[in-house]
Amino acid sequence: MTTDSELIVEVNDLRKTYTQDGKDLEVLKGVTLRIEKGEMLSIVGKSGAGKSTLLHLIGTLDRPSSGRLRLSGRNTEGMTGGELALLRNELIGFVFQFHHLLPEFTAIENVMMPGIIRGLPRAALEASAKELLDRVNLGHRATHRPSEMSGGEQQRVALARALSMRPKLLLADEPTGNLDTENSAHMNELFSKLNRELGTTMVIVTHNERLAEQMPRVITMKDGQIEKDERKRASVYREDIDRIARDAALPEGDEAPKDEPSEPAVTASGEAAGEGREDAP
Repeated sequence: MTTDSELIVEVNDLRKTYTQDGKDLEVLKGVTLRIEKGEMLSIVGKSGAGKSTLLHLIGTLDRPSSGRLRLSGRNTEGMTGGELALLRNELIGFVFQFHHLLPEFTAIENVMMPGIIRGLPRAALEASAKELLDRVNLGHRATHRPSEMSGGEQQRVALARALSMRPKLLLADEPTGNLDTENSAHMNELFSKLNRELGTTMVIVTHNERLAEQMPRVITMKDGQIEKDERKRASVYREDIDRIARDAALPEGDEAPKDEPSEPAVTASGEAAGEGREDAP
C-alpha cells in the first residue's frame, strides 16, 4: 500500500473555472489523482479535455478554483506567490512544446542557466551540465548555440536544462509536438532512459499516441475529468522499453538546423515566461 511519504503528487477534487465574457467555463471538474515517486505517466485526451490545465496546476503555474494539491507532502493551499516559486524551483522541472532556449548562449550555458540564476558555483554547474548533455547524447554540442542545432537537438538541450537542478518531478507539455517522427522516437527513449537512471517522476501531456502507449501508466481525460487510469504490467512495460531502445538509437547530431520561433526568457526552473495554456479560453 502506498504511503504518503511515497507520493510526489496528491490531487484531491481539483477544479478550475475561468470567466469569459461574463460566463463561467469549468475546465476541470473534480480531478483526484495520486502519483508515486519515480513513476512515469502520460496524460492524453482531446483538445479542451483539461490536460494542460491539470499539468499547469500541478506545476503551480496556475491556482485551482477549489480542491487540494500536495507536492512531496506539502500542501500548496494558502502559499504565497513567492512560496510557490521557491517550491517550484526546488521540486519541479519543465519541458514545453517549444524549447525556449536563450539564443545568445551555448548549449552548456543554457543547461547551467537555472543554477546561474540561483547564484550557485559555476564550476559545479558546468560539471553537472556536461554530464547531463552526455546523458542526452549532446556532449559534442556543448559549445554550439541554438541556431547551430536542429530542432530535435534543441529539445534535448531543453530536457537537460529541466533536469539541471535534479528535480523530483518533471512536467512535460507536448514535448514532441514540434518534432518529426524520428526525433519524437529519440525523445521517447530519452524520457524512459532518464526516468530509469535518475529516478525522476515524469508526467507527460501528449497528443502523440505512440509516446502515450509506451508509458507504464496512461491517464485519459475527457470533459475536465479522468475517464481512464490504466497501468501496464511490469513485464509488458519492460518489453516496450526494450523495443523503444532498439528503434531509437540516439543520433550524434548530424541533422541540419531548422528554423525556430523566437525564445522568451526562462525562470530558474526552466519554465517559460508567459507560457500559454492549451485548455484555457
